Amino acid sequence: MKILKYVLAGLILIVLFLVVLGLVKKELKYSTTVTIEKPIEHVWDVLMDHELSPQWLKGITKYELVSGEMGAEGSVYMVHFDEDGEEIIMEETALEIVEDQRYKFALSNPIMSSTIEIKLTSIDKNTTELTSSTVATGGHVVWNAVFYLMAGSFKDRDKLTYGYLKTLAETTPEKIEEQVYDAVEEEMIME
Repeated sequence: MKILKYVLAGLILIVLFLVVLGLVKKELKYSTTVTIEKPIEHVWDVLMDHELSPQWLKGITKYELVSGEMGAEGSVYMVHFDEDGEEIIMEETALEIVEDQRYKFALSNPIMSSTIEIKLTSIDKNTTELTSSTVATGGHVVWNAVFYLMAGSFKDRDKLTYGYLKTLAETTPEKIEEQVYDAVEEEMIME
């Protein structure tokens, strides 16, 4: 009976710890930056092509437009993920789209809400820096605490995800007409 009291007291302390931590740490903020050896326009095209999403967003199984127009501010999508055999559905709302520069969107479901801003910066003609900044909150205080305790794994997953995007962008051919225009411009400069 004494052991049961100690176990119960330990469980109560753990729950109290999570509640207090969740009240203190209401948001989880993190960012990831990658340098991609491709022009900004090409990186933007790969980023915004929903058909390519499964190649760099691991676990995504379906991306469906619910309202608005594909790729327009205010559009709402249902994004389906497979996490170890369990389907997770997130609602994505496009908050701000500035072509070749920034995509800001909200993701939500009953467990969490987050705002993600992806900024592209041209370093030179053939190099782009991508920075993703995330602010996430849990559906209640215990989830806030869990997210805070899992911050490292969220950051690691982001690094991996944007590493996949980098590889995809660097290995996906640019549009043919852009390659032709560049070749012609270079030839004209050399003359």
